[in-house]
Amino acid sequence: MNVKIISAILAVGALSVAAPAFAAPRGDLAKAARAKAPTFAEDQALIAAIGGSWRPAAEVARDKYRHPLEGLTFWGLHPHAVVVDLQPGGGYWTQILAPYAKATGGRYIAGVTDLSNPAITEAGKRGREGFAKKFSDEAIYGKVELANFGGKSAPFAAPGTVDLVITSRELHNWAAGGQIDKIMGDAFAALKPGGYLAVEDHRADPRPEVDKIKDGYISTATVVAAAKKAGSNILIMLGAIAMVHGKNGLFLQNGGFEYCLALIGLLVPVLLVGPGRHSVGRMLPLPKAANSDRPILILE
Repeated sequence: MNVKIISAILAVGALSVAAPAFAAPRGDLAKAARAKAPTFAEDQALIAAIGGSWRPAAEVARDKYRHPLEGLTFWGLHPHAVVVDLQPGGGYWTQILAPYAKATGGRYIAGVTDLSNPAITEAGKRGREGFAKKFSDEAIYGKVELANFGGKSAPFAAPGTVDLVITSRELHNWAAGGQIDKIMGDAFAALKPGGYLAVEDHRADPRPEVDKIKDGYISTATVVAAAKKAGSNILIMLGAIAMVHGKNGLFLQNGGFEYCLALIGLLVPVLLVGPGRHSVGRMLPLPKAANSDRPILILE
């Protein structure tokens, strides 16, 4: 089966409080050098972890489809990072991330079966025990930490303590089960300012998403809408203006709130009439497209 993957990264915090790295006084823009193209061969510890002899051959064979070096670099993995891997399954990413954390002084935390849930099944308990045993060799994996995780669990990490949260091919299940808002909220609360939520999943696009995601294929719009709902980007921008940039006036070159204001201007129309299932326009008495309940833009 030719499975299409959403590979997305959503940043919180850093974007809201700092001018973009390319910002420069307007008079100097003509002299600015073009940014160096990103490369994926700089983190030798990550390269070593991906090439580790402990990785099963069947998982190594999947690398050409899942692109672990490019993906983890794109997702912002770095030495000393605190990484939470939600529902890691058989441990494809664990085989890489746990040794990497060990080698670079970071932490790897797996969000696994919630032992505090009174409805936990014996199969769930055995799955957690099997995962812990599989990755118990500290000479290879270091200390693999386990956190209770599920649709009704307490937060899997203290607020503002995690650099990177990864969800791999599970988001469609959470959306179908009505758990996506709770889990996204927990993820954004756990992330440090400037932390990242990385999403890998089966992508429905360009065809429409099936009702209740029964076939396991989720649209990019649904993922982005859920993340924005949890991250409250507009509120973050307003907070950045109030607490950081407002005192510097409007203009960006003076550290002002021009950039934040521009982002708010872009986000408000998306909130009102965007294609996502959480757009406000779906609940307003606006003209709708014939084959959906998406609001029709005036310029369409």
